[in-house]
Amino acid sequence: MTNTTRQRAALLVGSAFVGVFIALVYLGFEGLLHVMLHLVWDDIFHSDSNKIAALGLSLVLGLTFFGARQWLDTKEAKKGRPLSQEFFVVLLIGFLSLFAGAALGPEAVLIPAAMIGGQLIAKRLKLHSHVGLFGLAGFVALFVAFFSSVFGGLLGLYLAHKSKRLQFSIIDYIGLALASVAALFTLGLFGHRGAFHYPEQSIGFSFMAMAMLTVFFIAGIAYQKLFIAMLKWAKVLYAKLQNTWYMHGFVAGTGLGLLFVAGGYLVQFTGNEAIKPIFQQAAAIGLVGVVWISLVKVATIAWSLGMGYRGGLIFPFVFVASSVIAAISLLTSEIYLFPSIFAFLAGLLFADRKTKIITGHSGEE
Repeated sequence: MTNTTRQRAALLVGSAFVGVFIALVYLGFEGLLHVMLHLVWDDIFHSDSNKIAALGLSLVLGLTFFGARQWLDTKEAKKGRPLSQEFFVVLLIGFLSLFAGAALGPEAVLIPAAMIGGQLIAKRLKLHSHVGLFGLAGFVALFVAFFSSVFGGLLGLYLAHKSKRLQFSIIDYIGLALASVAALFTLGLFGHRGAFHYPEQSIGFSFMAMAMLTVFFIAGIAYQKLFIAMLKWAKVLYAKLQNTWYMHGFVAGTGLGLLFVAGGYLVQFTGNEAIKPIFQQAAAIGLVGVVWISLVKVATIAWSLGMGYRGGLIFPFVFVASSVIAAISLLTSEIYLFPSIFAFLAGLLFADRKTKIITGHSGEE
């Protein structure tokens, strides 16, 4: 076997291993976060019904997050830190942020971790010329995990190409494909079915439902404008605080808790687990109540990001889209669920094309 053949074989095997590793990281992170959120917030303190507990947990865990960020995530702390340690620090800081109740998604936490994880594997295999490629393989594998589909990997590859002008050989593409397939296979072994859970819906053709897509597109634009206004206000307030982690933690945690009190348990956390409940409970909550939840959720997302919590924006805005659709479904049953969600998100991203706050957000401050 020639040296070139050995390198190609190592690249392909390593790419597949990246897919397996990132899938396991995703499952471990999401699984642990799910267990801890329900154990502490629901089972122990019953924050879904106890508003004082929701406020108290937001404050205490907010202080914990900002303390950890001050200790582990300053420029001084990062200086000279090995990449392997950085991998765990990124996951820990992101976990503490989401565990503290931030209404942000795991995607902006896991994306840098996945890329670092891929780079670490490349270095361990001594494929130093392929560090960037293996980092991208981690990125692609993570998108497979988000959507539990190889098509998610294609989306990840498209986003990577859009952000950077990358040149790949055929063997590189094969490696990325192997990372996607390996991630999907690993997810299948654990019975993973994707990050989002929706009620079932049968689809037939309706001109009214097609026309409603325009309504949801416009709603997406309106909610983006509202979000930007709230985010700017939160950032101005954050800038006025004393430059101490405990002051930031106190204000951020208290504000988050008050928003939970105002909006109820459906506005808490990332929002992907609340999608089914918002549809199932929409009739009982009522039109005004569901619209109120969607508005408070936007305020909670803006507050979380503006105050310095870590996490992404796409996951929570999928819940916002779902809540708007749940509200309209009380007025008409002629709605295509998934196309309507995509129409809302399309409007959101269309309005964001200049500010690029949603599409360009990486999870960092």
